[in-house]
Order: sequence, then C-alpha cells, then structure tokens
Amino acid sequence: MKYLLSISENVKRRAPVRTLFTSIDTGRYVKTGDWEVNGDRFPKGIRRIVDMLEERGMKLGLWFNPTVAAASSRAASRSAAR
Repeated sequence: MKYLLSISENVKRRAPVRTLFTSIDTGRYVKTGDWEVNGDRFPKGIRRIVDMLEERGMKLGLWFNPTVAAASSRAASRSAAR
C-alpha cells in the first residue's frame, strides 16, 4: 500500500503542470521477463492507478525491456527450450 500511496502522491503533485503521461519503472512486476504485476505492491492490480490518471486526463506508461529476462523467468525457460 505504501508503494501505491507514493504513486498517488506523485500524480497529485504533477497535476498542476498538466503532465500527459506518467510511467512506472521497475518494481511493478514480479520478475524481469514475465512482467506480471507485483501482487505484494499492487494487491488489487494497477487499475486504480490507471483510473486515477485518467480522471486527471493522464495516461500510464509501463517500462519494460523485451530484450532482457531473468534466468528463472518463464520467458527465459521458454527461450532456452527452443
């Protein structure tokens, strides 16, 4: 919940400058390569963040690097099996 609050605080501070986009970098996903939302940090997913941004006319961007995967990720194991 602390993580969500810090995002919420950030969005509220940025609203007066008419920011169009905000992005969430690393930390939102469980494992690099699988890109599943981290349930410990976002127990209800990221829908609340998307809704909060859309209410302010903003869009959410999610950072990821499709060229990198943790060795223990499903993406890496699928790639190794080929």
